[in-house]
Amino acid sequence: MATTQYANTEVFLQQLQDKEIAQQYQDEAVFVNEIASGIPGQWVNQKGYEITAEFVPDPSHAYITAGGSEPGGGSNEYAKMYVGYARYRKSIEITNDDYDDMNAGKEASLVSFADKVARINASAIREIEEASMGNGLGTKAVVGTGSTTTNIVLTTTPTLTPFTSKGAQFLYKNHRYALYDSSNNLREANIVAAAVGKQATTPFLTPQTTLGVTPASTDFLVLYDPGSGSSINRVHRGIRYLINNTTTLFQGLLPSQYPELKSPMEDLAGAPLQPSTVMRLKNKIKYRRGVKAGQVALLILGSVAQLEAYGRTGINFLQLQVGQKWDGTITNVGMGDSKLMEITTLDEDCLAFINKPDLKKIEKRKWGFLQDGTGHKLKQKQGTNGTGADSIYGNMGTDLNFYVKQRSAHGMIVRAAITDLATEANSWAP
Repeated sequence: MATTQYANTEVFLQQLQDKEIAQQYQDEAVFVNEIASGIPGQWVNQKGYEITAEFVPDPSHAYITAGGSEPGGGSNEYAKMYVGYARYRKSIEITNDDYDDMNAGKEASLVSFADKVARINASAIREIEEASMGNGLGTKAVVGTGSTTTNIVLTTTPTLTPFTSKGAQFLYKNHRYALYDSSNNLREANIVAAAVGKQATTPFLTPQTTLGVTPASTDFLVLYDPGSGSSINRVHRGIRYLINNTTTLFQGLLPSQYPELKSPMEDLAGAPLQPSTVMRLKNKIKYRRGVKAGQVALLILGSVAQLEAYGRTGINFLQLQVGQKWDGTITNVGMGDSKLMEITTLDEDCLAFINKPDLKKIEKRKWGFLQDGTGHKLKQKQGTNGTGADSIYGNMGTDLNFYVKQRSAHGMIVRAAITDLATEANSWAP
């Protein structure tokens, strides 16, 4: 009897198939899901939100002689801060045939329409998470050295600029980007990513078409949409804006004029993180806020790399008792009364110390489908004949921003060493 050939078995055998789709990218959103979602959103109109801040007490002080004159009265110094919201949007487009098939059950489609909406939601929350670690500029990656018009090389060396340590981690194939220089001047728009390499040695983005310029070191990429243009400076403010000691404009005021608007910082300039660094920064906050106010239990957002570095400082103190199982790793660390939150989206060199009660949010529109004046969320696409098309679309979005009232109540450790630590980039094959 002849052996059945593959050409014949293909006819009568059914293809067995896993019914679950395996997601191959990481879209965790710890900050948004565990912190931001729990902050009550203050509703605002298009004028934004106004905050009154007091910077100087009244000057009516005097130690007088017997019968001397009482001091003249004085005024406290006040100034207004302002916060506006950022408009973030996504769209869903689908043909009516696909819509019908997706709603017909797993026998017709592995992905239901509800599944598709859920994936769009997850993608949106991840984008908000990434932006929440930035400074509002919208940076997705920073250019390193060695780029050409056909290959953009990205840096993983920490600097004071957000996301220089993340390489290509926040870039995705087929997404569109715009290239800017360090002075925020547009160099090239509508760069479609044909390929993205996230490896440690030379992370890169390969553009679909040859660039008209050669990217230079410190240039950076932001999201681009052909309809709305570049996202630069349209993004909600994140941790690297809210906690900083630069003199750049902060919520409408200049820290050079109001130094009270500078956060306590520890710039390690490439030195390894030590427990003493954490103690020093906490005490700096106490000096700025007072001992009692400075004893508020801080929330510490820690990059995976720096929490590893901190844990390693305790390895030499491990002791093995007779008969005890040897476990040479440290899986649980603490920093006094602070709550630690491990996060993958913060720069590898950073630890952010947040006075959680002072972290606020404005939210004109919660995340979800945008409903037009007719009450519709899903609408028919426009056809070329002006009679509609056999497809539907829906728009989703949120209008939000974050702010703090007392910048001095928060602090940050930056440019801590990342040598020999696990990082986003070196978690990929070299």
